[in-house]
Amino acid sequence: MEYCVAIRTLGKAGEKYQQELDSLLRQTIPPKHIFVYIPDSYPLPRETVGVEEYVRCSKGMVAQRALSFGEVDTPYCLFLDDDVYLAPDSVEKLLSAINKENADCIAADTFKNQDMSLMLKIRSVMTTWAMPMMSHRWAYKVTRSCSFKYNNNPLKDYYFSQSAAGPCSLWRIDSFRKIQFEDELWMDEQMFAYGDDLVYFHKLYRNGGKLLVHYNCGVEHLDARTSRQRYESNYSRFFVRSFFLFTIWKRIQFEAHDLDFSDRFLSTLAIFFRFLWEEILMSVLSLSQFSVMPIINSVKGLWAGVKYTSSKDYKSINNFIVNN
Repeated sequence: MEYCVAIRTLGKAGEKYQQELDSLLRQTIPPKHIFVYIPDSYPLPRETVGVEEYVRCSKGMVAQRALSFGEVDTPYCLFLDDDVYLAPDSVEKLLSAINKENADCIAADTFKNQDMSLMLKIRSVMTTWAMPMMSHRWAYKVTRSCSFKYNNNPLKDYYFSQSAAGPCSLWRIDSFRKIQFEDELWMDEQMFAYGDDLVYFHKLYRNGGKLLVHYNCGVEHLDARTSRQRYESNYSRFFVRSFFLFTIWKRIQFEAHDLDFSDRFLSTLAIFFRFLWEEILMSVLSLSQFSVMPIINSVKGLWAGVKYTSSKDYKSINNFIVNN
């Protein structure tokens, strides 16, 4: 039942980071080590509990996840963003579930889509094609258009899943290393790795791993938003969104080795209609804001994604399905 903690940070979460460290020390099953991964040029946070160990690494939302984590010397590793609060028995509940189901990873439900208001759920359907569903087995299902469906009425503590929220997840460290997440470093080439959680967890599922989502483990995402602020502050976000929507779809829904012709054909139809809807939305947004930048950046992002996935650099990346 031993585990280590791996926190990715830029050192800017402040009090929320302190709350996270404090909550880790209060766990009923305490961690063997707390490792904090921070980019080389960033100053260490002033917040401390005196036992965390800092490890320098490259900067990037993916880069700070796609490490070998050679320091981790336990069967399990709890991967955290720097703005997560854990109840005293959170890790105990996660460990219990992952062992009971012999799973490879279990993530805390920190996004809580099912608790959104009706208006937010409708908005989510309209803008991201994220659909509520009724299921006795699944927490999240990934669609052919690279959106997702979420369990709108979870009745159990945890369910199997095809994707998950990224702020808090407990992995069997061997299972994490097997998915070769370092192959996804291409995502850090943009200003914000939009969709990295989808790629991170869905890669485990598509490569035969067991993924769970826990709804009642007492984990809360405090959301310091340190990595999203620049992305959300300008029209470039529409470029980034379109770029990753296409490139992620191409990687996991069109080129993956476990798909046949019918899968690729239906996925192509799905992404065509999703982009058609995207550009309608961007046109409406451009009209409402008296600016052509939303639609222009969205189209530029799509074209950049098409060009990138035709490049030598992209084609040199290992397939999404590992060892195939």
